Amino acid sequence: MSQGVCGEEEKRRCRIEVGDNLDAVCAKCPKNSSVEIGEYTAKLLRIRSLRLAGYPLGPNDLTHEEWIDLGKIEEWLTRGP
Repeated sequence: MSQGVCGEEEKRRCRIEVGDNLDAVCAKCPKNSSVEIGEYTAKLLRIRSLRLAGYPLGPNDLTHEEWIDLGKIEEWLTRGP
């Protein structure tokens, strides 16, 4: 199963698409690369997902460094490395 990269909705969609083969498909998924992401990066990706879903983050909800890093992640995910 995905190493925490996919959210529940994405996992649900994959289960519908591949059925009983989910573990095998998930193991080969590019999102499940051999490079593990750190806790901090995983936290920022969850925050990004919340923002995309409309969660109201205020300017003081994150540190200055977290806002900068969140912006870098957004740039990387939308424009590429």
